[in-house]
Amino acid sequence: MAEMVTINLPLDASSPSSSRSPDWLASIIAEGQEETDNHRQWPQIPKVPARLRGIQSNKNCYDPMVVSIGPYHHGKTELWDLEKLKLTFVFKLVKDSGISIDDFYFKVAEVADDARKCYAEDLTNEIDDEKFTQIMFLDSCFILQFIVCLLRRPEDLKMTGYQYSYRSAKDLRTVGIRFRPNWTNAYSNVEFQSSVRGSKLILPPVTIDDSFKSMLLNLIAYETTSSDLSGQLWVSSYACFLDSLIQDVEDVKVLQSDGVLNIFVRVQEVADLFNQMSRNLVPNPYAYSDVKRKIELDRKNITKKWVAEWLQTYFSSPWSFIALVAATLTIILTTVQTFMQCTDDTCSCKCCSPAKGTSLTSNLLDECEFVLPLELLRTQEDGDAGRPRQNSKCIEEW
Repeated sequence: MAEMVTINLPLDASSPSSSRSPDWLASIIAEGQEETDNHRQWPQIPKVPARLRGIQSNKNCYDPMVVSIGPYHHGKTELWDLEKLKLTFVFKLVKDSGISIDDFYFKVAEVADDARKCYAEDLTNEIDDEKFTQIMFLDSCFILQFIVCLLRRPEDLKMTGYQYSYRSAKDLRTVGIRFRPNWTNAYSNVEFQSSVRGSKLILPPVTIDDSFKSMLLNLIAYETTSSDLSGQLWVSSYACFLDSLIQDVEDVKVLQSDGVLNIFVRVQEVADLFNQMSRNLVPNPYAYSDVKRKIELDRKNITKKWVAEWLQTYFSSPWSFIALVAATLTIILTTVQTFMQCTDDTCSCKCCSPAKGTSLTSNLLDECEFVLPLELLRTQEDGDAGRPRQNSKCIEEW
């Protein structure tokens, strides 16, 4: 038999004779109203729940890879390089604006308390007010200067939609784009040549062997640590550009057949190498922007797409070309045969139809001289005996 659970309430709270509401009931209403007001008044910037962060496959999706904004990830050693860059951005913003750095700081300090309420309290309690204001000041100046840098190059802002819209190597080939090596060995030298007969994407060739991964990663590490603020990061950018062209083994085979990739390992290893390695790379967002724009425009050209499909259908193999030639010859011969048959029918009708004002017999005698075989005409040399033979044959045919 199930045991009955009994809840004992305070006597004053359960007594119907009490004329005043208990204090604990009033506290529920007060705390609930306070939570509701806080939720409506301040936007929330919550921390990722532990149950989601505990999934190992998604763990890296919640942590910043380059720069931290706000107090949650502030101070991480792997992001220290960009923390130093924030100081440079603050200097540039103050210098270009002509406003005192004190004015910037005090404006941020005025709203620092409101900004703190946007974050979870238990995660910011360890940060004092001065430190929190410093974090907000550096991060806000960094964001403003970053926007200023983008607005100074509006043509690159238009490229945001083009950078990832084009397809893999095999998909570009289906729309008539071929790949060619340029043999300069300079990763910055990427060209695109547009043509109705078939466009060309000219790329620096890459030799992939057992030592390629180690060499490439060391080059990326070197340019990342030694480049100044205007560095182009060409090695990282080219690796990410190749990754955008390589989705699977078929894409690797396309680039290999066109001479862009010289492979001395398994093809599957090459596809896995670029797909995995580029996940943690940060390319220059402006690298190859003009090439990407041309690829997108060429891919959307309807005329070039039709020409590419026609060439792919009828010239992709010798057998398809032979079938095209055979079909073309069949159509031509059928047309000629039909034309000749119509011409013969017209000639026969002229022989058998009398002209206006002439008799049928005279018309037959005149016209049949042109349609009789040569051996019958030769009988005219023997005298008039050949004429009755011609006339009788013509009349007989009519």
